[in-house]
Amino acid sequence: MRARLAFPVVVAAILTACAAAPPPPPVSVDANQKDLNAMAGDWVGDYFSGDSGRTGSIRFNLNPEQGALSGTVLMFPQGRSTAMEPANRRSADAPRGGQPLSVRFVVIEDGVVSGTLEPYKDPDCDCFVSTTFTGRVHGDVIQGTFVSHGGPGGSTREGRWKVTRKAGS
Repeated sequence: MRARLAFPVVVAAILTACAAAPPPPPVSVDANQKDLNAMAGDWVGDYFSGDSGRTGSIRFNLNPEQGALSGTVLMFPQGRSTAMEPANRRSADAPRGGQPLSVRFVVIEDGVVSGTLEPYKDPDCDCFVSTTFTGRVHGDVIQGTFVSHGGPGGSTREGRWKVTRKAGS
């Protein structure tokens, strides 16, 4: 009986926590209408960096009528189960467990996507890191690479990412 009562309370707490975080604002996309239309819809996927051992999820939506993209990258350092905190969020404002990072800037040209994420504080070096990404659109799949810059001595870390357009979007 106790487990039946606890489950709805846990679900309600999770939904409340998720609802408390506002979605990131849309980002204008620099692209022609043909490239915008080719990327219209909801995309989901993940990334991996062998350099850092990090994995994470990627979600974004591109609205071609508005020329805008809304998206986040949820980053998990190796051996952690909580997301990292964005650089522009004061610690007092950050929910426990961190915050998804937002896409800051996107360019699409001839089926090639490039852009940046908002800078974040990397817990491995306790320093601010910025990430750039590039990828190629192949129908309902985009695959690419990313490079994170920052850390001691201006180090870089590289990785790969892949997203797939959700059916019906």
